[in-house]
Amino acid sequence: MRTSRVVMSLAGWLLFLCVVAAQPQQKRAQPPPPPAPVRDVLDLSELCKAYQTDPVKADKAYKWRILEVHDVGFLPWTKGRLQDSKGRKYVSIASSQSRKPNDYREIARCYLRRPDRPIVEEVLGANVFGVKGLCTGTQGGVVILEHCTVFTYFDLPGGW
Repeated sequence: MRTSRVVMSLAGWLLFLCVVAAQPQQKRAQPPPPPAPVRDVLDLSELCKAYQTDPVKADKAYKWRILEVHDVGFLPWTKGRLQDSKGRKYVSIASSQSRKPNDYREIARCYLRRPDRPIVEEVLGANVFGVKGLCTGTQGGVVILEHCTVFTYFDLPGGW
């Protein structure tokens, strides 16, 4: 009788070990993949004009693509940093379409990838900033860029 208990106990432990060994090993969390390479480089005015002229054609050209957008604005850029209803931080880019004083409307919204440290490339003496991000099209006439990082650069007057 004692032998059968020992055999049953050993069988139980053996079954337990088999079940534990058969379960898949937990993998460590992989670090996020590096950002995809930039596919297109263009000015913000070109991007907005493309979406105003023909949104369908602009979607085919830019939607779901990583864009490097230049001439987004002048420094300091942090004045345009806002937060949406979901708590996501973004940079709002406004422009005057009518050239009237104080007549500005939002033309682009750049949701920040790292709101605490959004600048990834900073040039000493820079006077202009741009963004790199994923274009997701437009919402209400506003161009939306997701997962944006900010870079600064020096732009000579007249585009030299």
